[in-house]
Amino acid sequence: MSANPVQHQRTKHIEIDIHFVRDFVASGQVRVLHVPSRFQYADIFTKGLPTALFIEFRSSLNVRRSPAHTEEGYYVPYLPEDEKKPEIGDIFDTFDVGYDMYKAYAEKGRFNVRKSGQKTYKGKVTHKYVLCNRAGKVRDKFDKNALKECDNENEKKDGKRKRKRKTKSSVTNCPAKIGLKAIRGTGSWKIFDFVENHNHLLLNENNMDLSRVRRQLHFGDYIFIHRASLSNIGPTIAHRLKVALIGGYDKVRGTPWDYRNFKRDVNLFIGDRDAQMIVDKMINRQLHVSKFSFEYHVFHDELVSMFWADETMKCNYAVFGDVVSLDATFRTNKYDFVFVPFTGIDRNQKCVTFGAALLSDETEESYIWMLEAFLKVHQKQPPLALTDQDAALRNAVVKIFPESKHRLCDLEADSDFRKKFHKLIWNVYIGPEVFEKRWNALINSYNLQDNKWLSDMYAIRDRWIPGYFKEFPICGLMKTTSRSESSNAFFQIYSHKGNTFVQFMLCFESAMEKQRYTHRVMDNTTNSSTPSMITKLPIERHACDVYTHSIFREVQHEIHKDRLAAEVHATIEDCVGLIRNDTDKLNQFLTTVKALKKQLEDEMPKPDYAHNKEALFSDLLGVTVPDRVVINNPKKSSNKGSKRRKSTVEDVKTNKKPRTTRKVPFKRRACGKCGVLGHNRRKCTGKKVMNKDEVQVQEVEKEDDVQFVDEEYESDEDTASDEDTASDEDTGSDEHNANDEVESDDD
Repeated sequence: MSANPVQHQRTKHIEIDIHFVRDFVASGQVRVLHVPSRFQYADIFTKGLPTALFIEFRSSLNVRRSPAHTEEGYYVPYLPEDEKKPEIGDIFDTFDVGYDMYKAYAEKGRFNVRKSGQKTYKGKVTHKYVLCNRAGKVRDKFDKNALKECDNENEKKDGKRKRKRKTKSSVTNCPAKIGLKAIRGTGSWKIFDFVENHNHLLLNENNMDLSRVRRQLHFGDYIFIHRASLSNIGPTIAHRLKVALIGGYDKVRGTPWDYRNFKRDVNLFIGDRDAQMIVDKMINRQLHVSKFSFEYHVFHDELVSMFWADETMKCNYAVFGDVVSLDATFRTNKYDFVFVPFTGIDRNQKCVTFGAALLSDETEESYIWMLEAFLKVHQKQPPLALTDQDAALRNAVVKIFPESKHRLCDLEADSDFRKKFHKLIWNVYIGPEVFEKRWNALINSYNLQDNKWLSDMYAIRDRWIPGYFKEFPICGLMKTTSRSESSNAFFQIYSHKGNTFVQFMLCFESAMEKQRYTHRVMDNTTNSSTPSMITKLPIERHACDVYTHSIFREVQHEIHKDRLAAEVHATIEDCVGLIRNDTDKLNQFLTTVKALKKQLEDEMPKPDYAHNKEALFSDLLGVTVPDRVVINNPKKSSNKGSKRRKSTVEDVKTNKKPRTTRKVPFKRRACGKCGVLGHNRRKCTGKKVMNKDEVQVQEVEKEDDVQFVDEEYESDEDTASDEDTASDEDTGSDEHNANDEVESDDD
């Protein structure tokens, strides 16, 4: 009508205010498009449509076919005509066959079923029933009210004060069911009762993935949840990953709650048999796997420590065991046991594990047992053992490894003199004497003589300063703090603080598999490829043939750096030789070099040195169910890394002494200054009363102070005269001045 302005008989039924659209169309402000009937979804409410178009519109509007509703108020499942329904008299070979048939019918009819009671006669089952999942009467659920908050009489039951639980009920006393009767003399079953009607709405077609049948997990789902847990992936995230892999929540069996329930069932399966299971598993592996070693210690029927090492760990220690780093790791299991890996460096400069231990505490006895087990397995002491500042571990290393050199890990300084501090301690070209001299100079320049931490670290300088270990090839373990932290962080990726011993061991095996896979990849890269050469020097080609790629890159960098430095020196010498007779050119060249030097100093940073679930669980965990538990699970240990540190306020509240109700009379109080009764220090006007012994001690102290001042004044004059004499001598008298300074300090 907007395109054709001609009036006709039917236009008189259109309201006049609608005609303004035609004016906008005529002016070009509005453009009207033709919409075919197959896109006019509103026609489903206003006119009759063909069957195919009606079904298409109904599906597009998210309208589903409602279940058949009878006059009595019941709902009948709708099935296509070619689908067979259960009928009374149907015979099945076994009860399970009949139950599977009714489950398939329920899934198509959009409702859930469950097995119900049975009848027996002379010890034999004669009747069984399968009901709708919403069958049964709603029962009131009560819970004990421990706080006794409500006093209403209607909330009392059985003489005890109780309150209702905030739960939901899905039962509606639905009558739908099927009854099967055993045929006497055979193993067959026959349907003798069938009720089709339901008294509740059936499941939505779009929510069938939430039905009871579709939520049942299969063996593949169990495997996926278990393998995800080995990489520290919980059941909720595992379900999210499954959805992303398959492509939708409606395509995944089970919900996140079902995944969490499976994880809960695994933990319940382990339960109090955790320690016995892990010991039995490791002993069985020791019997059947060659060169696998396992040691454990039980005290008062509780597991307190374990140590294990396989054949690969032993081979790695035999080749790369020159330096061993020990560092305890916390929060890897539910018992708060300390995890101690023995770490080294392989030929690819990657961390390699020589063995591992789980300890209940960090005492010296536990560390001694661990090191004895390590020595028993590997049969030799490491040339160099590196630890943190744990006194118990240090003492154990000294006792068990007397032939080994003990060194502390790298220390981090966060103060202003950090750069100078690192430059001093990481200088591998100086000996102990030069280090001690420079240390004293650095401490004196920053007035840190009273710093307790620096004083303590200087007292044990022979255990962590590289200058004291010049004869040992420390290699990549020189900076052991970062190496140990890297190794600990690697194991933390695969472990969780809530793991049992069985689960922790599975996670440890996954971590070791990843570590060895990385080593294999790097070895394969070294054997199958050749890095590019920077120079044509024979030493670079020889280094490529001898070293792995990771080591060769460092050697190549040093070769290239020395070559460039030599070229720079040669170029400068050539330039000086060309302009040696021209003073102006020399001045210009010198100015240019100084400007370049200043630019480099500004731009370049300074170097920093710085269904049978038990069988399923047994297969997944690789353990067997013990007949009886002899070794009990340990109690939760209390270590320094497993508890939250109390704040200052909490510490004050804990140690605060309670006030006594009885006060000392004021007249009986003694003044803290003079010792007289009747007043306190604030109101005291007299001096402190001293007895004869105190007066004599004070006079002796005064005489000692005067004598000490005179001696110090004389030593200062001697030092000054020595310095004047030394100024007239040549530079070869540095040692004499240093000795004078040391003597003055001693005075």
